[in-house]
Amino acid sequence: MVLRGEVLNVGPIVAVGVSTFDGKGHFVADQTVNVNGNVAQGHLTGTYTVNRNCTGIADVVGAWSPLVRNYCRGKEMDLMDNNNAEVLTIHFTKVGSGMNDHHED
Repeated sequence: MVLRGEVLNVGPIVAVGVSTFDGKGHFVADQTVNVNGNVAQGHLTGTYTVNRNCTGIADVVGAWSPLVRNYCRGKEMDLMDNNNAEVLTIHFTKVGSGMNDHHED
């Protein structure tokens, strides 16, 4: 996963890491994050839902706003943050095999 954006009134943010989606609506992410030049390790957990039309939502535990799934192409997906404190885009590339995707009708 690659995250890029801006934390408003703080500075730029970038992150790289690995996110694991369990196919049952839960995910974990381990990443290295750089916010305005300050580097730290980050661990996130949350829930997600993917609709058959490739729209959906991901909620990070402890965050006050959801990430909105823009589109997916089978092995890739992009998210954007949905709040007024930061402007983020996140790109995911599937690394592994199997079809363990969580879909709702």
